Amino acid sequence: MKKLVLLAALFSCLTAHGAAPEASVAPPEKKEPSLSMLTTDEIKIYREGDIGTLGRVTGGVVGTVVGFGLGHLFIGKYGEQGWVYTVGELGSLVAISVGATAAIGDWVSGNKNGGGSTLLWVGIVGYYGFRIWEIVDVWVRPGSHNERYRAIKEKVDGAPSEKKISLFVTPTVTAQGGAGLGVGFQSAPSSSIV
Repeated sequence: MKKLVLLAALFSCLTAHGAAPEASVAPPEKKEPSLSMLTTDEIKIYREGDIGTLGRVTGGVVGTVVGFGLGHLFIGKYGEQGWVYTVGELGSLVAISVGATAAIGDWVSGNKNGGGSTLLWVGIVGYYGFRIWEIVDVWVRPGSHNERYRAIKEKVDGAPSEKKISLFVTPTVTAQGGAGLGVGFQSAPSSSIV
């Protein structure tokens, strides 16, 4: 019997401890920001929100390693730009395979005026052009989106966001023609750091 009373007391203490007292005053209502002063593009960016660090890094790595616009899926920009890389890279690969087949046929038949090698080279240049464009875009686009989002949010809210310092990765190009990725620090609102 003592155990039963002790268990009942323990249960009532545990359940009462986590319960919140009833409020006699209703919590303040959260106002929906007025978007009437924004353009349709600004409203779209405002509703999309900030692209977090996880999305930026995942999208950048997938876009760099895999390609075909898939990195843009992770940053939420496939419909805006990612499809261009899917179509461009696949089209370039088709041009490479058709051009290679025609070039081999021209070589076997001894035809030196065939256009197979030209189509092959157009496909190769097109593929690498789309890949380089995609790699730069998938790393740069989230930062420019977040800058636009913060400016729009500041316009809607009327107050600048709290700033924090964050680490970022960005493509770099040197004056001597070298290219690579650079790491740096950037002042950003606390909402953009995930």
